Amino acid sequence: MDPLSVITSTIAVVQAISSTYKAIQHVRGLPDEFNEVNRNLPVAQNTLGLAREQLQGLALDESSKEALQPLVCGCEEKAKMLQAIFEKVEKGVKNAKDGSVLDFYRTSVLRLGKAHRVETLMQGILRGLDALATNQLFRTATQSQMAELKEAINQLSNVESSVPDSDFDSPGTNSQHIASGGTGYQSNITGQDHKVNSGSGKLYNAQTMHFVQSNEDDKIRRDILQNLHTSPYLARKNRNPDRVPGTCCGKSVLAKYLVDELRTTESRTICYFFFKDDFEDQRSARSALSCILHQLFTQREDHFSEKIIRRLKAYKAPPANSYYELWELWDVLVMASQDNNAGEIVCILDAFDECEDKERQDLANALCELYGPENSTKKNVNLKFLVTSRPYDKIRRGFQPLHIPGLPIIHLKGEGDAEISEIVREIDIYIKNRVSRIRENMYLKANEEQLLLQELRRIPNQTYLWVYLTLEWIEAEINNKINETEIRNITSSVPRTVDETYEKILAKSKNPEEAKKLLHIIVAAARPLTLAEMDLALTLRQNHKSYEGLGRKPDDRVGKYIRDLCGLFVNITDSKIYLLHQTAKEFLVQNDTVHSSEGIHKGLKWKHSLRPRESHRVLAEICIWHLLLAEFETHPLDESRPPSKYVKDHTFLDYSATNWAVHFRASDIEKDAVIEPLQRICDARSRRCLTWFRIYWASTHTAFPRDFTTLMIASYFGLEQIVKHQLGLDDANVNSRDGTYQRSALSWASENGFDGVVRLLIKGPKIRLTKAIKLSFPKGAEVDARDKDDRTPLSYAAWNGHLAIVRRLVKKGARADSKDKIGGTPVSYALCTGQQDIVHELVKGAQADSVDEIRRELLLSAAEKGHESIVKRLLESGAAMEVVDSKDRTPLSWAVRNGHETVVKLLVDKGANVEAKDKDGWTPLSWAGHEAIVKLLVENDVNVNSKDTNGRTPLLRAAERGHEAIVKLLLGKGADLHSAAKTGHQTIVKLLLERGADVTSAARTGHEAVVKLLVDKGVNVEAKDNAYGQTLLSSAAGKGHQAVVMLLLEKGANVEAKDRNGRTPLSWAARNGHEAIVKLLVDKGANLEAKDDEYGRTPLWWAAANGHKAVVKLLVDKGANVEAKDDKYGR
Repeated sequence: MDPLSVITSTIAVVQAISSTYKAIQHVRGLPDEFNEVNRNLPVAQNTLGLAREQLQGLALDESSKEALQPLVCGCEEKAKMLQAIFEKVEKGVKNAKDGSVLDFYRTSVLRLGKAHRVETLMQGILRGLDALATNQLFRTATQSQMAELKEAINQLSNVESSVPDSDFDSPGTNSQHIASGGTGYQSNITGQDHKVNSGSGKLYNAQTMHFVQSNEDDKIRRDILQNLHTSPYLARKNRNPDRVPGTCCGKSVLAKYLVDELRTTESRTICYFFFKDDFEDQRSARSALSCILHQLFTQREDHFSEKIIRRLKAYKAPPANSYYELWELWDVLVMASQDNNAGEIVCILDAFDECEDKERQDLANALCELYGPENSTKKNVNLKFLVTSRPYDKIRRGFQPLHIPGLPIIHLKGEGDAEISEIVREIDIYIKNRVSRIRENMYLKANEEQLLLQELRRIPNQTYLWVYLTLEWIEAEINNKINETEIRNITSSVPRTVDETYEKILAKSKNPEEAKKLLHIIVAAARPLTLAEMDLALTLRQNHKSYEGLGRKPDDRVGKYIRDLCGLFVNITDSKIYLLHQTAKEFLVQNDTVHSSEGIHKGLKWKHSLRPRESHRVLAEICIWHLLLAEFETHPLDESRPPSKYVKDHTFLDYSATNWAVHFRASDIEKDAVIEPLQRICDARSRRCLTWFRIYWASTHTAFPRDFTTLMIASYFGLEQIVKHQLGLDDANVNSRDGTYQRSALSWASENGFDGVVRLLIKGPKIRLTKAIKLSFPKGAEVDARDKDDRTPLSYAAWNGHLAIVRRLVKKGARADSKDKIGGTPVSYALCTGQQDIVHELVKGAQADSVDEIRRELLLSAAEKGHESIVKRLLESGAAMEVVDSKDRTPLSWAVRNGHETVVKLLVDKGANVEAKDKDGWTPLSWAGHEAIVKLLVENDVNVNSKDTNGRTPLLRAAERGHEAIVKLLLGKGADLHSAAKTGHQTIVKLLLERGADVTSAARTGHEAVVKLLVDKGVNVEAKDNAYGQTLLSSAAGKGHQAVVMLLLEKGANVEAKDRNGRTPLSWAARNGHEAIVKLLVDKGANLEAKDDEYGRTPLWWAAANGHKAVVKLLVDKGANVEAKDDKYGR
């Protein structure tokens, strides 16, 4: 990224921090360190301003930019972190009902780590600016700032820590006294993790409250975010150039500009992904959605809700170096956008044409379905996509369903006359800008500048890429002897196409063979190699035995060597090596439809000169030679040592350990010729093998498997030659299991999709009976061998979509209905992932009724959890829609109960029975607690007066739960309103009164406001209920509703009213121990000696019989007869 742009961005961030400080500076409890930060913001802003002024007058070359980039980007990154913390504190203070500023600040910092304390971040910014100020480019401009910077840095060094180190290092629990009806906060701190739990409720005397410390939720969140962070998306974005002022037509340039300028705000979240064909993680739509969700949940923690976590937990965690399923990620994104507080979510996808074909089509289908005319879900989401792509027909066809007037779709084309004219105009601005920089750098005269500009403008059919390449080439050709004649000579030989430009660049290489090796490595590499890694890769030969013979060159020397080899063809960014552009790879690499001879016929020797299998061979050999170095056997990775530290000390090991097998399988190496070195690498007993295998396994983020055998390693990585060799040994044990996951070699090979290995393992080694008897027979792997989770090889093959392996295992008798510990089967995993071809294959090997049972369980579970995509796939695969669980609940009932509107709509649209009753007589409408779902159901003529086995209607259920909107909706559809009166919900009672309902029963709920409302409306307070013949006063007295008793007494309620058994309100209050109510009634003149009709028991008798000592004392003090006896037993 251009240093000037970064500095400008950082100034804006510093200004935002200052504004936020002004909003919170007067809040009580603000740590002093915030004031220190604010005091130093002007120092930072002044230094940045001077640096910007100086930069605006300079034309920096690439090496100067590279030297400045770490300094300015480091300042920007820390400034953004500081801004995020200030804003989080501001937001927390605004939203909090109690708690201090320090609580919110500590919560944020303890989660992020010591380096995120505000004073530490500010000091880091100032140190970066100090380094910037001492750079030769700025020394004169910022000399006056030096003393001020040094003083600020020293002062911050002496500031006390806003959060002590001890808070990060030792576990602890914060406690507080909680008043009755208040809110309590629990803080659990362990290391750098901090969890705050809150709860509210009444405080009861003589009760004990225990807080249980738990960081499980935080761990789950971290694990999910780790699984979602599939690509370094920020770095990949920044590979693209910044726009030249006045231009922005290049797709990736435009996308990058929008991401950088359209900042996330309170009401809008910006997420992005830049597809690139260079590396696997940038070709995947699943990786794109994973990164978008990672950005969403890290920018907006409130979006990372419990509902989202439950959904992601319900999915199988992705295997090593892989991703969640695309439909899983899409469902979660749509769910997050449906949250009422989500705001606008904008997703920018650049270079969609560089996405892998199948996943690109799947994502296009998802977009078409979401924004299509038949989907009502889009009304409830605030999710927008900007997709850029080359205008290929296959891309157009993918979005064809959206080409309907009236849909919320805008298609910005670049092929029209007006658009082409605008692009030509912008390219001309770009040419002017670049020629002006060439003039400054090469000290051209004005007439020479005009000549160069004039000659370039003569060339037709210009594109951004061609202009960029051509001007870079021209700048490299111009020397100090330049004059008008030389300019004419250079421009007359300018290549007319991008391919010709690439050819000219590579033709200048001083060492074509070495350049070709370098390019083989770049195009085949699984990730960008660093300068140090590339230096080793280019140096290493088969005869090298240790690191000692390799040497180590400085990065700047390696970078210069690479530029001498390939010139402009490669870019070096952050010490990593990339091809200049996607078209550079297309120029070099053969594909299935072209041959290298095509390029030669056109005079382009480099075009299509790299065969992919040869490129993989080059890298495979380098990786294998590297893993054979002596250090990995003599000084291996110790089990107690972190792999990251060992990798740091051994250049290229992170790459070779992780990727050697991939390159080997994809290469044209004569496999039998490398048996001996492969055996050495894969010997599970060797320290060399354990070293690289531990480093590889660290990338899977799972526990290292103990007791892995050589056969397991070869099977895991698909090395058929080694598997054959191992099976030929006398002690071959094809069914041995590892000590951690209890998985066999067949299980690992089945999951990873190596059909050839699976075939060998099923066939197995030949077992010889005796040396004398020449008879032998094969003993193959157990196809239904279960691991610690009871999963079989078939389960793993089905889940991961390996059809050939599924067929092979089924043919050998593997069970398609074998259940694991969570109830999953091979069929269910295939159904969940939409692998219909695998489902059909598996059904052949299972009883029809067992497959139906699997579908039944899956459909119920998917409806319950809201997995719309799975429900849809199951129905399409033939699942019966009216299946029921043990309580006769249907998928529709479960979806309604849990509020999954999209699933409800899907099921209703498919014809689900909206009147289906479970064993308790509840219909789906009885379960409904979401207004939108109730609307869906009533629009389909559901019976709103359906009664359950207890005679309760959906209206009564809604009224009981206080769902006022649903009550109104049901009443509007003709629901019987009398049954809802007894709930006692004030708003609903008022609503029912307006509609003329008999709501006397509502007064018995104990809600003072409801009783007052009813009394004011003239309800008869002496009316008796049907159950006990109680008046409202007796009911309230017996239930302890003191406020209601007082209200009824004020309204003149009869204190001597007897129920069906002759009990008065005082009898009920004394019986149940409500001392305050007893006093109220006695003070109103209630008869102390009133006896019930059945046994003649007085209020004192009831209080004594039930052990209510305080009530007994009160009644005796008021004159109750202690000698009174009941009429039946004389007690």
